[in-house]
Amino acid sequence: MRKIILFQGDSITDAGRDYSEKYPNNNLGQGYVTMIAGELLSTRTDVDIMNRAHNGFRAADIYGIWQEDTLNIDYSLLSVLIGINDIGFRLRLGRGSDIKRFEFIYDRLLYEALESHPDSAIVLCQPYLFKRDLTGIGNEGGHKNDIYRDWEKWDYEMKQAQEVVKSLAKKYKTMYAPFGDALAEASKDSPVELWTPDCIHPTPASSYVMAKTWLETTKDFFASL
Repeated sequence: MRKIILFQGDSITDAGRDYSEKYPNNNLGQGYVTMIAGELLSTRTDVDIMNRAHNGFRAADIYGIWQEDTLNIDYSLLSVLIGINDIGFRLRLGRGSDIKRFEFIYDRLLYEALESHPDSAIVLCQPYLFKRDLTGIGNEGGHKNDIYRDWEKWDYEMKQAQEVVKSLAKKYKTMYAPFGDALAEASKDSPVELWTPDCIHPTPASSYVMAKTWLETTKDFFASL
């Protein structure tokens, strides 16, 4: 029986996936999930890849459809990447979660996943943020370059979210994919525009680093299948 690998998250994981797609392994978006799928599906015959991430989702939004989009699926491995929208929606619109509420909701997501699928594995992915000055390039997204301008505030919030994800991985004994750390290392000696168009979303280079990091994190899991 083929094992389902299920990806959950926001636009970084969504990456333009086709919401109408009913079957695994197709129309998974243009990001790191497709790169992971390419590696796995070209070397294994025992896995199926599903992407159920949603553009713009916060932790609370994901929890709202957790039953139908996660718990009802018979997955063997669940991968989750969330955090940036809880920060961005709160700082920009007053509609995100502060760090305590983010942790509370994320904890509940994991509790229910493990209660529903006790024999399945989970990998939590570290959220990340780039510092890029968007002045004059017409790609400020209507937010007046706020991440670059208020970098200390955004960076502080992101570091808190990263600590939450790492602590939850430890609490629930899940795998932990250090996306943020890997991207910081990979991008340290090159122009930031090679890695993100807007401080948040990845370029193909970033998606590739994320895919490699994820595959390295999960290699023992796949070796044991």
